[in-house]
Amino acid sequence: MRSSNNPSYRYEKKYMIQGVSYETVSSIITSHPAFFKKQHNSRNINNIYFDTFDRQFVNENLDGLSVRTKPRIRWYGQKFGKVVSPKLELKHKENSLGTKSVYPLKKGYFKVENDFNPNDLAQFILLQDIPNTVQSFLRMLTPVLLNHYSRDYYVSNDNKFRITVDYAINYNSLEVLQSNLLNSSVSPSNVIIEVKYDEINCDMADNITSFIPFTITKSSKYVTGSFLTNYWGY
Repeated sequence: MRSSNNPSYRYEKKYMIQGVSYETVSSIITSHPAFFKKQHNSRNINNIYFDTFDRQFVNENLDGLSVRTKPRIRWYGQKFGKVVSPKLELKHKENSLGTKSVYPLKKGYFKVENDFNPNDLAQFILLQDIPNTVQSFLRMLTPVLLNHYSRDYYVSNDNKFRITVDYAINYNSLEVLQSNLLNSSVSPSNVIIEVKYDEINCDMADNITSFIPFTITKSSKYVTGSFLTNYWGY
């Protein structure tokens, strides 16, 4: 699904790293010859992902579909309890380029807690001032996965490249009514690096990635969480 709210597209190169500590990854980035430095304070990020009953968006990713959209609700801070300042994000992908449409959700509220009910979230979304096409799109979907992680932000000395480091990642299934949601997290021991840059800086990207001693991987937290929580038929 495309939206007129799209900003410019950018590249995102991902590295899913296992068996390497967060401290080691941080040291590699801060010693990079592009002089990456912390951009601002670390954040705790939470996402609720939506999909169809037959997991259309998971399968599109696995099949390598070149043009696809992934909807989620994102907020910062604590994972459980009343959600503060959430935003609906539609992540759009076209081949190696990505962008997202963002809609603040300002009316009403919802909570993430034991006995989380997907219907309550659906009613919350219906209250929002978002385009009718987006509302219609979301009515075909249901919330299926919750994740939480910490993120550090780095920027190169010339401000042309950003790196994010995600760690302490965990997932919860939302496929059915969860009576014990607060104690059902799955936590893989990995760190995810993303190098992000605009199309205009594409020719300089090899100068950045060549100093990162890991292999670029196809990585989606949503797909990873779907397998780890094992709530659909693969």
